[in-house]
Amino acid sequence: MSVSNVINQQFDRTALFVDSLRTRYAKAYTKALSSGKETLKEAGEFTSSIEPRVKGFAAAHWQQAQTFMVDLNRNLAEKSIPEDRRCQIVNHRLECKAREAAKDNKAPDL
Repeated sequence: MSVSNVINQQFDRTALFVDSLRTRYAKAYTKALSSGKETLKEAGEFTSSIEPRVKGFAAAHWQQAQTFMVDLNRNLAEKSIPEDRRCQIVNHRLECKAREAAKDNKAPDL
């Protein structure tokens, strides 16, 4: 056996090994892509199926939170006004509403 035959045999074995690795890698890559696409598709379907429920849940709780905050704000505002000023404020609001109503009901000049 000559040196050139040994080198050629080694080169051929290395080429076969590289080809087998390339084939295995290609198969694994293809399988990973198809698996990833399926997983991504399943995730999309799952998201689509629960999205309306999550939106409904969030909307209901957001509405409850808003109602709670409005009630809390109103309660704090009422407690912050001294008792003797409340009547003045109520009267002032009524007067403002009466003026607005009078403006709205004013007959136009002909």
